Amino acid sequence: ATFLNSKAFRVALRQLAIREDWSFNTQYSDTRRFRANCTDEDCPWRIHASKLPNTNTFMVKKLPFEHTCGSKNCSKGMANRDWLAEKGKAALEENATVSAKQLRERLQREYD
Repeated sequence: ATFLNSKAFRVALRQLAIREDWSFNTQYSDTRRFRANCTDEDCPWRIHASKLPNTNTFMVKKLPFEHTCGSKNCSKGMANRDWLAEKGKAALEENATVSAKQLRERLQREYD
């Protein structure tokens, strides 16, 4: 899979982790390379991605194993400030009068 840049890749990976209820530890991350593994020590999942030469395009280079950890509600903490801002912005664009409580409840409904 390819992504517009390293930030787009990291956002997509975080979104996937939240949707599928797993989490990852970032081992290395900069504008050229990214490496992470599952937070479950018994799960072999890991990912390596890097920037393609002469572009900003980011590409997954290695994704050798599937998750074996199963859903353990371990995505807790994956919804960081940037992720919440992006999802909250979309909800506010639909309804600018939504309260903080309503926004939280909506995001929990959609992503829990």
